[in-house]
Amino acid sequence: MRRIWRFDWTCRAPPLTLTLHPNASARIKTVAQERILTVFKENFRPISRTRLIGSAISVAGVQEMRESIHMAKAKEFTVTIEDKPGALGKCFLALAERGVNILAFQTYVEEGESLARFLADDTATANAVLGSLHMIFEETDVAVVKLPNRPGELGRAAALLGKNQINIDYTYCGLVPGSTLGLVVFGVDNLTKAAPLLDKLAAENA
Repeated sequence: MRRIWRFDWTCRAPPLTLTLHPNASARIKTVAQERILTVFKENFRPISRTRLIGSAISVAGVQEMRESIHMAKAKEFTVTIEDKPGALGKCFLALAERGVNILAFQTYVEEGESLARFLADDTATANAVLGSLHMIFEETDVAVVKLPNRPGELGRAAALLGKNQINIDYTYCGLVPGSTLGLVVFGVDNLTKAAPLLDKLAAENA
């Protein structure tokens, strides 16, 4: 189960206090407040305490993914794309309009179907957008590692998995936003075993 931050922020109507992890930074608190205010503006009507808490936890979860140092595991979307001009662009532009950033992606053909795999920085919103477009998609847990952009780093990561008898089914990459680090995605046969190994590798490179 993914660990989430809990945020210390008191809102009005209805009164509610959300308690933050003591190690959370001031920047995380500020971002959380801004995101929660956005939820209020977009949903300016009476809402239940349960829904408000759910929205806050969702925002916190997204921020944790964006702030994560190593991010050894992530949610991957696999989407069926119509085989016609502009279909991929329509999907990605719809995500962009809702503020979703694509961190890494690949497209491929399998059994005559055009498919796209990608990581998004806001999985909840990405899920909602794809649903609104009535697209066929699924979410999968994958191993992810941030690597310096220099010779040998990808080989080290792949060799580390192989040394530990972890089979790589597929891989692709992207870039860490605001950084020169590469973001490498591994679809593996043993995510539980792969994640801590890649996390350790990323820590060594930090």
